Amino acid sequence: MEEILAAMPGSVVFLRPLYGLDGSVEDFELAAVSQETVDIGRRRGAELIGRSLLGTYQGFTGTGLWDAYLDVLSGADPHIGEGQS
Repeated sequence: MEEILAAMPGSVVFLRPLYGLDGSVEDFELAAVSQETVDIGRRRGAELIGRSLLGTYQGFTGTGLWDAYLDVLSGADPHIGEGQS
């Protein structure tokens, strides 16, 4: 997966869910990203791989984007971010 996303143009992220003991999603790991991905902390591509979503972006739970990630994981359509088509 890492090799595929690394070769893709634009900002593409593959998140791996991290489950708690009760079976609910507690966090996501940034498992693979495209080389062009840049986050709000100006980290790029490979610097993001393996990071915890909530450890990297505190306050992310309860946001619309967090909810969209959970929806996609439960079988909803893929999430397309703002300005994407």
